[in-house]
Parts: sequence; C-alpha cells; structure tokens
Amino acid sequence: MKATIYFSISIFAVALTSCAPKKKSKSFEPTPQQISWCEAEKNRYEDRTRRLHVEYTKYVKIERHFQRVLRYDCKNNLLSDRVETVKSPREMITLRPSYPKLKDMSHVELLNIDTCDRSQAYLEKGSRIFFQFLMPVTGQTNGEIKLNGDIAPALLTYKLKKGANRIYYTYRNDLNQEFSGIYDILVDYSEISLPGFRQVRAEKNCSR
Repeated sequence: MKATIYFSISIFAVALTSCAPKKKSKSFEPTPQQISWCEAEKNRYEDRTRRLHVEYTKYVKIERHFQRVLRYDCKNNLLSDRVETVKSPREMITLRPSYPKLKDMSHVELLNIDTCDRSQAYLEKGSRIFFQFLMPVTGQTNGEIKLNGDIAPALLTYKLKKGANRIYYTYRNDLNQEFSGIYDILVDYSEISLPGFRQVRAEKNCSR
C-alpha cells in the first residue's frame, strides 16, 4: 500500500513539473542555515571515520536547452509566446565503490556538502531497477547506485551544482555494518538557446 501511494505521488509530482512552463532559473544555492547544517553533517562523517577514501572523480556534462515556445488553446488562440526550458538540466549518474567492504548491501545514504542534499535509498537485488527516474537515488546490493542529478531545484531529483560536488556516502547491510567514503562529481554545466520555435496546442475538443 505504501509503495502504491508513493508511486502515485511520484507520478503526480512529475506531471506537475513537466507540464508547467519553465523559465530560466539559477543553479541551486544553499542558504546560510543549510550550509551550517552541512558543516555539522560533514564533521559527523569525519568523526566516524578518521580518513575517508575518495573513490574517484566523476566528470558529468549537463545541458539546459531554451527555446521560444508558442502555446495555443483549443480554439487556436495564442496563450503565450516566451522562451522556456525545453530540456531540463538533469542527468542520470552511475556510481559504484571500487572496493566494496560489505556484501549484500541494503541501504545507502548520500550527503552532498555543496548543495546540502541528503538522500537515503534501499538497495535492490538484480540488474533492473524500476521507477529509477522517479526517485533521487536508486541502487543495487552490489553498491552500484544511480543519481537522478539535477542542477535546478526540483522534486524527486538529487541536487547538484555547477563545478565540484563532494558527496559523502555510507553503505549499510541488514546486520547494521557499514563503511563510508567520498564520491567527487565535477559538473560541466552549460545553457544552450535553440534556434526557431516550437508550438504546443491544446486538444481540439474544447468541451473536455
């Protein structure tokens, strides 16, 4: 029942974010309060492990596309004529510890100290992960995880920023054993204005 409710909410949230007209917006920037909280969390991680190992630096290219969009109602009346986001700045990012210290990992916790985003996820067995585009983080019991990375603040995505992102991770198993480390993600972010325009028309049947 909980899974069904969560999936329904996810579908509704994605529909809202995908249907609404999108304008230019800045990259996510944490507030001073969030920065203070992040520093406390960083210290908590470092206190637990004297020396956290940096697995590697992951280079990711993320683009945001803008274009002129003409929107019409069901009677072909022009509703709006403006530049909108036609490709959101999102990218699915795969990460995996080089030398996992546990077998059959069941949970992962991630903290991006540069955007103050903390997410937890259950790790599933098998190579296929359902609904991965509807969750900020998904993963497998071998430690491989996928981040639904997003430069812009949005629902059901994992917040990244342009440039360096330091992510502290902790894997756990069902015996409450754990190990921690660091993933560094370097985001090459760019905004592209597309030529021409696109038209979005409502259904012809105005009675609906």
